[in-house]
Amino acid sequence: MRRVTVIAVAAVANWICKGTIPDSSSVISHVLLIHDVTGDYQAINPVFWSIAVECHIYLLMPMLVWSWR
Repeated sequence: MRRVTVIAVAAVANWICKGTIPDSSSVISHVLLIHDVTGDYQAINPVFWSIAVECHIYLLMPMLVWSWR
């Protein structure tokens, strides 16, 4: 949890330094971890795309293994 807090604080600091605040649809897509699918990955922090991809892999891998049986 501490790691997520540090990332969130860094993202907010980035917004303050740039003077840009993302819209609500970007925030929602990042919270739901679908921003890599929607193409909205650069709205908050471009590096966050890997977090969503990792989540998708963890969710899809058990289904793939189950389907191969």
